Formats: sequence, C-alpha cells, structure tokens
Amino acid sequence: SKKVVNAMYHDYYEKIQQILKNIHDGQSIKIETAAQLAADSILNGGIIHVFGCGHSHMLAEEVFYRAGGLVPVNAILEPALMLHTGAAKSSVLERMKGYAPLIFERYEINKNDILIVSSNSGINSVPIEMALEGVNKGKKVIGITSSAYFNEKSRHDSGKLLYQVVDLYIDNCVPKGDAVLD
Repeated sequence: SKKVVNAMYHDYYEKIQQILKNIHDGQSIKIETAAQLAADSILNGGIIHVFGCGHSHMLAEEVFYRAGGLVPVNAILEPALMLHTGAAKSSVLERMKGYAPLIFERYEINKNDILIVSSNSGINSVPIEMALEGVNKGKKVIGITSSAYFNEKSRHDSGKLLYQVVDLYIDNCVPKGDAVLD
C-alpha cells in the first residue's frame, strides 16, 4: 500500500542519512588524507587508478570521464568481474587466486600514480590481490571497504582483509549485506 511504501522511503532516507553522518564523523580525516594523496599524485603527473569487482566497479565508472570531473583518472574495468557479463560468474572469478596480477599487468601504472580499490566486504581474493600488487610495486593504495565485515574470514591465502593490506582504508559504513531495509 501507499502507506507502507511511504514508511519504507522515510526509513531508507533516515538510514542513509545516518550512514552519511557516520562517514562524516568517523572518516573525515581519512578522506582528507586520501584527497591529499590524490592531489599530490596529480600535481606530480600521476593518475588515479580505480578498481572494484561486481557492484564495486561502479565507483570506478563514477569517477572516470565525467563532465566536470578530474581528467587524470583511469577506471580499471575488467568485464568478466562486472555483473552484466554474468553475475554468478563474476562472483566466482572475484574469489579466484592469481587473477588480479593478470589485470594489473595490462595497465601502465607509473611511479606517481595511486590506486583505489573498492570492495564492500574486502574479503575476496581479487580486490586484496589488486591492492597487494599496487603496494608491492610501491604505489600508494587506498581501500574503500566496510568495517561491518572486519570479523569475516578472508578468501585470500594471506588470511588478510582488504583494509589490512592497503596504505589507507576508508570505512564506507555500509551494513553487512549491503542493504539497509528488511
């Protein structure tokens, strides 16, 4: 009914506002640090590379080639890891060991570049490996992930989660399950 939809809409709005407040209150210093890393990279001729699997790839699309946006941004978009080519397949592949280095090597990531890796859960092999590739190549790596998953078991051989392998992580404050409504 209209009453239920209206109540759900308001509930959703309130919960999103709370998440935004949590990000503002708890992540501002990290966001400012990430912004400074990005600015320093650009000022030194670098590029901001952005990567994510599944729905997390949308962050890379959002910052790439936008009217009025930054030009030195590269979206690392791996079609096999995006949902439109097969959601179930994408879910299997993002857990696959050894896939991220194959993606990473196809991109020219230079000394002043930075890498942003987005993964809500931060538990799957590909985002963790992508971050490790960047760190191992001496790049500054920023992870965007949710602390709601910090007690989950990693699917990477190291046993580590994304937030544990990056130079800086930002908590996106997304609840476990990536949804706010029942």
